[in-house]
Order: sequence, then structure tokens, then C-alpha cells
Amino acid sequence: MIMDGVSHDVGAVGCLKNIKNAIGVARAVMEHTSHTLLVGDDATNFAVSMEFELSNLTTEYSKDLWLKWKCNDSCQPNFWRDVKPDPTKQCGPYKPVNRNSK
Repeated sequence: MIMDGVSHDVGAVGCLKNIKNAIGVARAVMEHTSHTLLVGDDATNFAVSMEFELSNLTTEYSKDLWLKWKCNDSCQPNFWRDVKPDPTKQCGPYKPVNRNSK
């Protein structure tokens, strides 16, 4: 997300795929559309139409991490708390331990 401090114009993208320069695409949204936020395929298609380069963002490091996770049949990393079952010992689905506590 980017914001012009004087005019308060805003541009943002989410779920942008295969484009390295997300902030540049957000600036293009701000400068060339009446939208504030583009997401997913719309964001990617817009970026391509604005001549941003498509590229594979997978690195050897990220691919190795994914392969280790996949081969170990592990849970996805998570940050659950106050749920059952214990997220440090089991995969979900998770339920709140005490829904009325907050």
C-alpha cells in the first residue's frame, strides 16, 4: 500500500502473483485508476497491462523449505493460541478453548 501524504490518494495490491515490484504496482493503481485496492488475478492482470515483468519468485531456499515441509507431512506453520487441540502437538481444525473469555 502506498499513500500520497498531500492528496491522501491511496493505491494497494493484494495476492499479487509473479510480480516482484508490488509497491510499484500499488503506485500505478494510485496514479492510473480510480481504485484503491486490486486483489488476485485482477492485480496481476493490471500489473502486466502496466508492463510490469512477470517472473518466477521461487528461490532455491524457499523451494527447499517447502520440500522439507512436504516430505515430513507436517502441519503448516501456525500461530494459533487459546485453542484445542494444542497447536504445538497437532494440526487443526482448531476450536476456541473458551469462547466467552474475551
